[in-house]
Amino acid sequence: MVNYAFIKGDEVFGVITFDDPTPELLEQFKIYHEADEIVLITNIYISAGDLYIDGKFSPPKPYPSWILDEEIYRWIPPVAYPADGLVYVWSEETLSWVE
Repeated sequence: MVNYAFIKGDEVFGVITFDDPTPELLEQFKIYHEADEIVLITNIYISAGDLYIDGKFSPPKPYPSWILDEEIYRWIPPVAYPADGLVYVWSEETLSWVE
């Protein structure tokens, strides 16, 4: 069984598992679901809402101020998480970590 991500723009809008799809079947699904691309998924977990940027998958952008690290395809806050052992949450309003 193999998994394929259905992409529209740069967003995954669905994931489908096939036993052994033919190229014709994949093309029919692409047309029916109005996908821009269908991408084979291997060795990673992908779900609807994830992004597909420059041939790589990443989780959705958590906050408008966060920046994509293109080496690891993960979103990085503009301010590093404090290393004092306390628990913080990100405040987009103040662009800082709040205890």
